[in-house]
Amino acid sequence: MDRIDSLTSLRFFAAFFVIFVHARGTLGVPEDFLTTFALTEAVSFFFVLSGFILAYVYPTLEGPAIRNFLIRRVARIWPVHALALLFLLAFGLFSLTPSPYIFTLNLFLLHSWFPFKDIYYSFNVPSWSISTEFAFYLFFPFLIKNFISTGRTKIILAAGLALLMVLISNYMDLPHNKDASSYQLTNIGLIYALPLTRLFEFCLGIWTCFLWKEYRHKIRWSAITVTVLEIAFVIAIAFFANLVMTSGIIGPELGSGTYIYIRRSGASLLFAGLIFVTALQSGYISRGLKLRPFVFLGEISYTIYIFHSPLIYAYMVYGHRLWFIPERFLYPAYFIALVAWCSLVWILFEKPVRKLIIKKLGRKPAIAPASSISNR
Repeated sequence: MDRIDSLTSLRFFAAFFVIFVHARGTLGVPEDFLTTFALTEAVSFFFVLSGFILAYVYPTLEGPAIRNFLIRRVARIWPVHALALLFLLAFGLFSLTPSPYIFTLNLFLLHSWFPFKDIYYSFNVPSWSISTEFAFYLFFPFLIKNFISTGRTKIILAAGLALLMVLISNYMDLPHNKDASSYQLTNIGLIYALPLTRLFEFCLGIWTCFLWKEYRHKIRWSAITVTVLEIAFVIAIAFFANLVMTSGIIGPELGSGTYIYIRRSGASLLFAGLIFVTALQSGYISRGLKLRPFVFLGEISYTIYIFHSPLIYAYMVYGHRLWFIPERFLYPAYFIALVAWCSLVWILFEKPVRKLIIKKLGRKPAIAPASSISNR
């Protein structure tokens, strides 16, 4: 199975924007840095891309292959997630009083199913999205089954679930996470974190992959045409991300759930288009993304995503010891340290542990493993 290295590289850039969101107000990053752009839309990109990649690697999945698939998915995401949790515990890097109940939910990647403040955003905050992603893995064998004939129905049902959650949030006028009391139901929990609400984006990625496989050999676009499309989608995504934050018409007055969904998931169709044209790998941008340094950063992007917040927490607690570093150099120093640390984790921990789990629990796959295209 051919690798799609350009998509692997794109994962790093999406993670890069998420890091900026969590670095605001620390590490020398201004509190209002890029607040005119909905950078959290990048999480939607991950969900769409995940659906695309899994559909590419596992176009069919039945019988014993399902068990093997789930073992590989757990081996892919859980060890680094658990390591980050241990890192937080070892250095006391958590803002809430540790709760065995919440810790257990975190450990087993179940916390995004509980849309209550202090549960989905507990311990390693970005891990809520890994919890949601894990739910998608559990859904995937059902979703991919006979997708050519049932895909439209499944996408419509997933869209209906998202709409239902938005309507519930609007009706209940749920508060934003920052305005809620502890353990209160919030619009962020119901719209942003809950797997059922985000399932449409994952299904959209699956559908995009099937379209891509059907048309990629029929498309005879020149490299310039594909490059123009790549640039056009990037510009459209940036324009949309800016529009939803600055237009003045997309806010709480649209409804507690509506505006959160638009600001967090509204760019999913544009992401699907970008993934489609980038996967063609015939434009100059996608060709550039196939360069080994970008591919390597994409390969360690999951580890970067998992550890970027714990390292920010570490700076907030122990950063006074770095008094000798000028403020303007704090973020570059942090980013270099993050990439270096995650490279070591990927090489010395993530890859060996993943292989060990698959060797001990898995069986030889009937189809190519996910690592053959992007380590997803």
